[in-house]
Amino acid sequence: MIFFDTEGLGLYGPLLTIQWSEGDEEPQCHFIWKESVQRTITLIEILVDNEVCAWNLFHDWFHLTKWYNILRRYGDKYGSSAPPDPFLAWECEQEIVQNRKQDCLCLKPKDALDLMIEAGRDRFQLLRKQKPITIRKIPEFCVPVIRKYLETRLRLPRGVQTSWTVSKDTRRPGLVSLRLNINQKAGLRLKYVYSVLTGKEVTYADELFDYSESFGKPYAPFGGNWFTRVHHASEFNPDQLKYALDDVRMLQFIYKEFGYPPCDRDSRLCIATATTYWKGFSIDRTKLIPPVLNDAPTYWKDVLDFLKEKMNSIERLTLINNDKESSSKVVLKQLVKWKGHPVAELAEQVLKKRKDINTTRLLEFFAEARAFFPAIKVAGTFTNRMAGGESESAVSTKGRINPQGIDKSLREIITGADGFDEENSGGDFDGFEVTIAIAVWGSEELKAEIVAGKSIHGLFGACIYNMTYEEVMETHELYKGDYRDKYQMAKNTFFARVYGAAIQKCAETLGITFEEARIGLLRWEKKYKLEKHREALEAEYSMIKDWEWREPKGYVESLFGFKRKFDIEIEVARQLFRFLELIPEPWFRSEQVIRRKDKAQSPGQAVRSAVLSTVFSLQGRITRVAGNHLIQSPGGDICKTVQYDLWDLQPHGVHPLRIRLLNVHDELFTTHKKQIREQVHQTVARSVEGLRQVVPLLGMTFKVQKTWDKKS
Repeated sequence: MIFFDTEGLGLYGPLLTIQWSEGDEEPQCHFIWKESVQRTITLIEILVDNEVCAWNLFHDWFHLTKWYNILRRYGDKYGSSAPPDPFLAWECEQEIVQNRKQDCLCLKPKDALDLMIEAGRDRFQLLRKQKPITIRKIPEFCVPVIRKYLETRLRLPRGVQTSWTVSKDTRRPGLVSLRLNINQKAGLRLKYVYSVLTGKEVTYADELFDYSESFGKPYAPFGGNWFTRVHHASEFNPDQLKYALDDVRMLQFIYKEFGYPPCDRDSRLCIATATTYWKGFSIDRTKLIPPVLNDAPTYWKDVLDFLKEKMNSIERLTLINNDKESSSKVVLKQLVKWKGHPVAELAEQVLKKRKDINTTRLLEFFAEARAFFPAIKVAGTFTNRMAGGESESAVSTKGRINPQGIDKSLREIITGADGFDEENSGGDFDGFEVTIAIAVWGSEELKAEIVAGKSIHGLFGACIYNMTYEEVMETHELYKGDYRDKYQMAKNTFFARVYGAAIQKCAETLGITFEEARIGLLRWEKKYKLEKHREALEAEYSMIKDWEWREPKGYVESLFGFKRKFDIEIEVARQLFRFLELIPEPWFRSEQVIRRKDKAQSPGQAVRSAVLSTVFSLQGRITRVAGNHLIQSPGGDICKTVQYDLWDLQPHGVHPLRIRLLNVHDELFTTHKKQIREQVHQTVARSVEGLRQVVPLLGMTFKVQKTWDKKS
């Protein structure tokens, strides 16, 4: 096993050093701009010929792939016996980027292990950024007592970092919400995990290195006039050199501390995604036509003023979300539903303007980069699915492109293939969540209906509306898209229910009363024997029984064995429940009147209501997340398994790149050499067939495509 790390000028700029060590040996530091081109090429080839171990392997392997290609081109043009000249190396980088038809050399190591993925999978999973926990609408003077109690009593997993935020209730003076923020700044960083394991203080990169200049961008990971900086930046002082070598020492230590974990599928896929990030996908620049923007405002304060002009004082209360006025997407989508009200059209204009601005930025990024460079996190979520970025939108505030946020109408821009010897193949799974849900629920009755060719949404709608299957399907043919389309409303609600939507939310989506929705859902569960699954889920994560604390199950495990832990939520709920017996007596005797809603309460009663509400909220959150995990986590594993099997078509060692991979939700898109088309399609079919042992109804439509748009 070779442990290695890299240092560079920023995340996308030139590589400066490769630090490496074989086994337990002392690490060495190889300086790219001081050593000959050939020595750097040889070192990278040594890494490729061995099993490699890194932290955030995607990042480091991207740089090795990028610079191996640049230096090989440099050597062919200028020789490789001397250190590279920065300006000539910069020119080589530009030539590669601009000549997309040239083959990219792929570096596929003997095997790979990403210790960051290993840490996030199990023991340090809870260091990921988590959703805050909020105690809402409590008297402001009570906050110090509650906060001190939780700070004293909470026993969170080691390494978990917390902070507090207090926000005032704009509608109820004197009331505030106390929010516990979790891991806002921590995360799965090598230095931080090492510090947690050893208790030692560590030095971070930004304390030693100058990152004031950045080169390249997330959507265009190359360029910038870095050639004037590399020689100066390569002069490491003793502290910088120690920092670089310590990274490798920490990898060696953590590898042993983790019990010598084996190389794994997700780490190997980091090699595939890193290679794809460097090569990217071609685009059709003639189609980079930005949308025409309307005149609606987009800044939140201006949007609120824009909307309020058409709303009375009572209607304006709907603009409040989480105790403050908001023009968020959630609020605006609710207003769009006010059919016939003038504010509905205004809200729709704002949503469209914001979306069009995001689209315009995306097209500008494509134009600047001259290609599409997707940065994919192989294990980027608690469900172990691949992730495209930190934003739901196609473009984040940090300038990163999230492939999962790119509108399907824009996919024809991504032509993928470079040159006459490449083509695209892609497709999506058939009824992906449905097939997984049926496998999870274990309902033979429902499985038989689906095998017979019936739509699960039609079956669901028949139970909900107490209609025949044929009647529900007929509404879809007659009234497609409007409120009489029972099939479409049932479809929307089915997925919401699968992912934990409450009965009230289902009723709103279905356009019926709460009681009608409750009875319809019970009818659905009874007919297809799904009660046991729901009841088991609720029982496993129930925290309170007969007003006594009941210890819930601490994790949920998917069909493929991936666990999602709930230690943090359970510990907070446990200590809040215990606090109910410790609320200061004077708070109950106080004559101060508190109105969290309409009911008059003493401060003690208000705090008790708020704390109890938070405990039940955490119980509901865990139950929903567990149900979500049982569907989404297998989906992630299925997509990764097919990609991994496809990646086997790329030979080990240094060879021209044969296949590039992209996964978005339940879709796979590949660009590959034409000569391996049959192997690609056979591999997908064989992989899906093997996965049917776990998900029997799994299927996939996979075919040749002209662009990323599957209709092409």
